[in-house]
Amino acid sequence: MANGIQFDSAQFRLRLTFGPRGVYGRVPAYDRSRSICSQNSHAASCTRGTPVHVRGDVPGAISYDIYRQLHPVTVEKLAKMTASQQVTLLSANVLACELSDDGVDDPSAVLLGIPGGSMNYWVPARQVQRGD
Repeated sequence: MANGIQFDSAQFRLRLTFGPRGVYGRVPAYDRSRSICSQNSHAASCTRGTPVHVRGDVPGAISYDIYRQLHPVTVEKLAKMTASQQVTLLSANVLACELSDDGVDDPSAVLLGIPGGSMNYWVPARQVQRGD
C-alpha cells in the first residue's frame, strides 16, 4: 500500500495513511480471515503467571501509561499508537499469562505476557477470561 500500512486483526481491518498532518486511520471492512498474535492454545504454556484467554480482539498497550492514553479507544488513537508500535492487537482466544506482580493498583487493567513472546501488554480486565 503506497504511503501507508494496512493492519489486519481477527475483528477488523485498519488502514493507516500517512499525510502532511500525521497518521489517518479508518476501518474499511470486517475481516475474520487474518489475525495477529494468533496461536494454538496448546502450543505454549505459561512459565510465570496465571493462564488466561483474551476475550474478543483487544488492543494491548506496551505500558500502563500508554494504556491510560489509549482508553477510551478511538480509531484515531488506535491508528496512531499502532503505527508507532505502542499498541498491538491481540486476537480473540489467544493464550496469555496474567502477571500479578504488575506494580499498578488498577483492577480495571491487567498485564499479560504472551508465551514465547518478548513483550507484555496491558489490556482491560473485562477482556480477560480466567480458567480453562
